[in-house]
Amino acid sequence: MARCVRSIVGVLAMLLVMAEAFPVETVEEVPEDAVEGGKSVVSVAPSPTKKVENLPLTLLYDLIRNFLTVAVIYIPGYFMKRRYFARGGPSTDGPGRWSALQRLCFVGRPDISNVLRDPESPSLLRSSLEQPQQQTSSSFSRVAGGGDWAERMPPWLMVGLCFFGLQLSYLVWGVVQEKIITRAYDGGERFSDSQFLVFMNRIIAFIISGMYLLLTRHRQPPHRAPYYKYLFASFSNTMSSWLQYEALKYVSFPTQILAKASKVIPVMLMGKVVSGKTYAKYQYISAAIISIGMVIFLNSRRTADSSMTSISTVVGLAVLVGYMVCDSFTVNWQDRLSREYRMTSMQMMFGVNLFSVILTVISLLESGGFAGGFRFAAAHVEFLRDVLLLSVTSAVGQLFIYFTIQRFGPLVFTIIMTVRQACSILLSCFIYGHSVKPAGVFGVTLVFLAVAFEIFARHRRSQAAVNAERGGKKTPK
Repeated sequence: MARCVRSIVGVLAMLLVMAEAFPVETVEEVPEDAVEGGKSVVSVAPSPTKKVENLPLTLLYDLIRNFLTVAVIYIPGYFMKRRYFARGGPSTDGPGRWSALQRLCFVGRPDISNVLRDPESPSLLRSSLEQPQQQTSSSFSRVAGGGDWAERMPPWLMVGLCFFGLQLSYLVWGVVQEKIITRAYDGGERFSDSQFLVFMNRIIAFIISGMYLLLTRHRQPPHRAPYYKYLFASFSNTMSSWLQYEALKYVSFPTQILAKASKVIPVMLMGKVVSGKTYAKYQYISAAIISIGMVIFLNSRRTADSSMTSISTVVGLAVLVGYMVCDSFTVNWQDRLSREYRMTSMQMMFGVNLFSVILTVISLLESGGFAGGFRFAAAHVEFLRDVLLLSVTSAVGQLFIYFTIQRFGPLVFTIIMTVRQACSILLSCFIYGHSVKPAGVFGVTLVFLAVAFEIFARHRRSQAAVNAERGGKKTPK
């Protein structure tokens, strides 16, 4: 295993050196009155304020750097974990802070449910653990469901609050995201460092979730998961966000949103790989219809937009596929952690964003992205406002996601987010003037009809399962 990891890192390092060997030309956009003799100024130094001509090479360079960044944490952590358990693990721990830190990272808190079920456990130990376990269970239900104030609100008002919160957060987030990536600020300068945007999003989410856990620490259940397990979800989450921003450099925002609506396909694949899940026939039918709709829409976009070259379309689709794969892995891994350790949504949000901040900080320090990002923010106050608004809406949207799923289940959440995706496409076309041909409209309609069909079939299947439990009937496939 260690030899395999070292080989992979060696190959990545070699590719990084090869990428640095080729200078990346960048063209700085200048006002028309500053152009002399009909020629524009060309710069060879990469900068977040310039439009990159050779985007695929820059994308490859940044992709390799992201993998090397996680290797900086994973490889030392892997050998530290092996050495820790080779020496006896928690049974040989001392009272020092270093031992406590290793237990927190590699072991977590032990699950007391096995002790409570074991009839041979000492009665005094079992009686001392039963009461805290009951308090933990009630604390989990109260914190995950939103607290006592949520219990007193009418259900229709709570659903309306979740609907309004999710729509407002992510509609604003989508508009601001497209503006930052695709539009120029004062002086014709564009910001292109996606990793800096990911860092800002994650640091705000980390602060908000940390403050929430601090204020509700007496109501939170004990955190039992070893922290190293968050690293995998953090890396995939960071990569999905970074690829999402990078995709806007190659494809339009409506295309990106439609790809998100189509992520049921990679979610099903990752569900089989990560958790060994099985799926019903209607889910395969829905995935096939979504694929057809995506092909129709992308073909209409290629014929409608003459500026979309073949290579930009291929690279954009590859980036979107990478985004969906990483996002699907994140969802399945978080679901696995939640079922295994029964943590609250805020504990999950804090743990994932903790490692995400560490990963983005290392990457930005290596690339010099902090200097370029803050320099651009100092020169463009409007950009600073947009980044803060993007980060706050993203963090608030995560809170509404966790609350809606915990309170009303995934069905209500899926319906709300499907409406949001349709509204995002319409809003983007209205604000930024994207043109969609009739064939594209048909493709979009086909995708959302497939999503609606899956929601209806899932609801019907869950109702049939409830009826089967009551009447002994079989659940339809």
